[in-house]
Amino acid sequence: MTRTTIADVAKAAGVSVSTVSRALRGLDRVNPETRERVEKEANRLHFSFSKSASSLASGKTMRIAVLLPSEISSWFNSHAFEGIYEVMSKADYDVVPYIVWTQEDLDRFFQNLPGNRNVDAIIEASFDFDEAKKRVLGELTIPVVGMNAPARTDSTPESQSMTRRP
Repeated sequence: MTRTTIADVAKAAGVSVSTVSRALRGLDRVNPETRERVEKEANRLHFSFSKSASSLASGKTMRIAVLLPSEISSWFNSHAFEGIYEVMSKADYDVVPYIVWTQEDLDRFFQNLPGNRNVDAIIEASFDFDEAKKRVLGELTIPVVGMNAPARTDSTPESQSMTRRP
């Protein structure tokens, strides 16, 4: 069984590929009867947009990397992953876990990361990165979110500015 393409839907509905795209994405400039016909044919053919094809047009992969330590079953990490998955999957993102078992795994993740733009964001849980890895993360052009990072123990202005005021 081959995957139904947007061209298959266009042919079945008697419209152009661009009309199918506009109709299924809910954009204007599509006659309501045409939109209904396109939606009917898309449902009949079990069509869904290819994330790979959509990412070429939008520049977004719709993929989030979650970097987790080998203690994935710990209370915090398992609940964090579950929460990330629950929220991001509802937003139509794929959530890709990267489990780090050894220092070599972590080094490989960082070695491949700058040249591998296959995710729209990185969420990392329970890591205390060295300065080189922090620099790599800081230079990325995608959002990076850290959770459960060790507390800072110094008294630099940055840490002082985070203290609560009465």
